[in-house]
Amino acid sequence: MIKEIWFDLNGTLTLQSAEFLNALDALCFEAYAEATRQPTGDKVKDEYRRAYKKYGSKSAVFKSLGMPKDFWPNYFSQLDESEYYQPDERIYRTVDAIRKVLPIGLLSNSRPERVERTLRTVNIDPSWFTHILTSDDISEPKPNPQGFELMINRSNANSNELVFVGDREDVDIIPAKRLGLVTVMVWGQSQEADYSFDDFTELLQLLP
Repeated sequence: MIKEIWFDLNGTLTLQSAEFLNALDALCFEAYAEATRQPTGDKVKDEYRRAYKKYGSKSAVFKSLGMPKDFWPNYFSQLDESEYYQPDERIYRTVDAIRKVLPIGLLSNSRPERVERTLRTVNIDPSWFTHILTSDDISEPKPNPQGFELMINRSNANSNELVFVGDREDVDIIPAKRLGLVTVMVWGQSQEADYSFDDFTELLQLLP
């Protein structure tokens, strides 16, 4: 019996264009150069890519360098999502339909003001969510299990009664599954996930 459905934000509830991903990469390289006190160049780019592969998320990369936990969220806030994100009817209508049947939650490595701004940009009302967990609530960003553990505690439900929906296997699916959550990969396929949906509207199949 599913009692709640939780979502990742970036890449899950937002469609990321090639333009956005290019801008994001450039910002990551710039931030890594600043954090390691190196000039931006191929060496920094290679180092950053290796670190990302090792640690699994951007926030975790910069935390591994000893930077404050809000270092990357502050950098990320420089990107104006309104330039890159467009509301997608498949997403916001599906989320709206789900929240009318089951409580929904959100777990993101981003800062709370960024989360709210992004949600409104893609036509999702933050008030739809029973719980929203952000970088203000967790000291260890995904894929660290801390956020998922807090999610279980806030839900007041057993882990096998909760669904987590994400778009990245290493960051979203695997750590959630290790804690016993029902996992859903969207916008792609994952052998690790309990469900994989190429079409976001397929999430409606999970409703009782």
